[in-house]
Amino acid sequence: LVMATGTGKTRVSAGLADVLMRAGRVKNVLFLADRVALVDQAARAFQNHLPETSRCNLCRNKDERDARIVFSTY
Repeated sequence: LVMATGTGKTRVSAGLADVLMRAGRVKNVLFLADRVALVDQAARAFQNHLPETSRCNLCRNKDERDARIVFSTY
């Protein structure tokens, strides 16, 4: 997504991921950002929006291999 700063890119991504997972169209989601701070911010936002979905922040923890949503830098 390309949107202006503060307009809700992460919220849109979380909503889209939720819709696609519920519809059975996707099994896993990979969320990429260019800085670790943005990865951490996105992981917290997804936790707030999708608390029941397993998540793994590869910048912090590489052991949760069964997570449905994976966050990392590129």
